[in-house]
Amino acid sequence: MPIAIQTPSTWSKAPTNIFPSQNSYEENIFFTWMNKKNTIPYTILGYMENFKNASENGPKPGSNILLVPHQDHSTLWITLKSMFYRINYNSRSIEAKTLVALLEPARSQRDVLRLSHIILQTAFNEGQLENVVAIIPLVTLDQGSKQYILNLFAVNWLPEEQENICTRIITNPKIAGLWTSQRKKHQYRELFPKKTLTDMKQCSVRISASSFQPYVVEFEDGIGGLFPKIIQVASEVLNFKPVVSDETPFVIIPAFSFGGNDECTVTYPYVRADFTWYVPSGEQIPAWRNIIGIFTPTTWFLVLLAFILRTVTQWLLAIASNRFGNTQMETDFVCVLMSSFSSQLGMGCKENYKGSFVVFFFVLWIYYCLQIYTLYQSSLFGCLLKPTEYPPIKTLKELQESDIEMVQCIEFEGPGTKLNVTRDKCRKYAGDSLYNTKVTNIAFFDILLSYDMYKNVHKAMGMKTKYVTLEEVLLSEYTAIFTRNFGCMFYNKLNTIQHRLYSSGIVNQWMREMEERIWRKNFREKARDDVDALKLSHLQGVFYLLLIGLMLGLIVFVVEHIFGCVKSALK
Repeated sequence: MPIAIQTPSTWSKAPTNIFPSQNSYEENIFFTWMNKKNTIPYTILGYMENFKNASENGPKPGSNILLVPHQDHSTLWITLKSMFYRINYNSRSIEAKTLVALLEPARSQRDVLRLSHIILQTAFNEGQLENVVAIIPLVTLDQGSKQYILNLFAVNWLPEEQENICTRIITNPKIAGLWTSQRKKHQYRELFPKKTLTDMKQCSVRISASSFQPYVVEFEDGIGGLFPKIIQVASEVLNFKPVVSDETPFVIIPAFSFGGNDECTVTYPYVRADFTWYVPSGEQIPAWRNIIGIFTPTTWFLVLLAFILRTVTQWLLAIASNRFGNTQMETDFVCVLMSSFSSQLGMGCKENYKGSFVVFFFVLWIYYCLQIYTLYQSSLFGCLLKPTEYPPIKTLKELQESDIEMVQCIEFEGPGTKLNVTRDKCRKYAGDSLYNTKVTNIAFFDILLSYDMYKNVHKAMGMKTKYVTLEEVLLSEYTAIFTRNFGCMFYNKLNTIQHRLYSSGIVNQWMREMEERIWRKNFREKARDDVDALKLSHLQGVFYLLLIGLMLGLIVFVVEHIFGCVKSALK
């Protein structure tokens, strides 16, 4: 990977007028050495009028070298800020090793630490760079030889040596090495040690959490869900205190649409979130229609045809038996009709059949009646308990053409960011509608994983879901945890913890426990009133048939009575 180099002359066109207009002596020596001795390719970065709009697909260096003129502290901060912004916006390599060297010597060894602190702090705050070494020259007088000695101090820092890493203030930079013009080398520790967090000393890490089930769920005792659980485990491992706050948060959960983010900002996305519309389940079919709606018209036609053929066949067999056989069977057509109807309802019959053909026919008829009766009875019982429904809306086109109110609850503010506040405004629609016992005329856009949990909870309780999802997935986003302001040392540790939780199966156990909590939160009180019992609304079809039968019987009785009276009068 190339080296990105910035020098004072590359910033000569900056409007601040704090950079020289041509290469200095030190720069000439540096580039001469780079061209002769260096085998690694390098690129030169400098001032750009709109460097924030530069291409993000440019060269990504593996290391940076910054040559900085010695200025007063305030001007030095402005210079460093500009150079680090250039690295941050265009090279986008937070883990790159960065060497910052002053071109003019410091006044004292105390000034060495002061200048190195400005460099390291500015790199961490403005450039998000943590692998930085400050090279500060200092000229001293050798009392023995009375010669001036050039000393190069290398200063870096380690996170465990700082008082409060959460404040992002470097309080304890340390000298890592010393090189002198007398070719003496004193290296006290590694220049670019791998920075890892082991103990954050109970500092407060601000976390912004958007309610988004099942990743972030609001309960009465605080927030829960998948990502808060991961943060809680990380807080125990790294010894920090998570604080829910939207004021300059260090962690954002959940994060979506993070394709353009820098490295060490978004953890590995183990979960893909699919989104679609939640629509009300189909309207319930009136219970009285279930009596005839169990079978299709074709099935009813075949049942009626079989009944007629059986009745006619039995009537003809009875006539033939009485005429040619020694048995006496009922030949009245009405009696034969009632016998066929009784056997189809599972009732006994009085006929005494003889002959192999007749017995075979009767066995087939009884077997047929057993199948039809059992099928109708079981289907009718299921429809009485859970009445059937019309097919729900299945496609987006059908939804748009319907009169259902469409509530868009999900909006993203941008890459690596939290959900829009529109989500909160939708709770009174989406949340109340989803867990309401009655179907509402509202459709809302949400994650499919929430529906899976919602469906599992209903299934475990023996309840029917009041909402279904469209067959098509309209949006897919990967979900993760977004971190910032801590560089790669916090990100790497969090990513490792998350990987171990997923690979060990602990996350799956959390999901099952969360389903239980959601049930307790939304269904415990409602479940007491939603026991599946037969009500009058379930049996209305039976009463309708009984009423029709009684009315027909009354009409026949009145007609027969009038007919009898008229006949008697005529006689």
